[in-house]
Amino acid sequence: MTKKSHKPVKPCEGCELNLGERCAAFDYPAEQWLHHPCKGYNNPELIARYLPHNDGEGAHARKKARKVDAKANEQVQQHGETRTNFKKIKFP
Repeated sequence: MTKKSHKPVKPCEGCELNLGERCAAFDYPAEQWLHHPCKGYNNPELIARYLPHNDGEGAHARKKARKVDAKANEQVQQHGETRTNFKKIKFP
């Protein structure tokens, strides 16, 4: 009997259903590989059913989009004379 875990096992590498911490189609991926090859390994029908929302940008897509928007909307200059309340003294 295999250990019940939601994590994919070694043979799951290369499968599109492998989400890293879990399998998109099966609750216990180790049971699928116990005595035979997994039925869902790169199965196009299961991929179409369980991964319709995959845009191919990965897990950090929101973070990347936020960085791009922040750079595009950069309006405040952080350093400069307008940010100080003190008068600059110029020595001769």
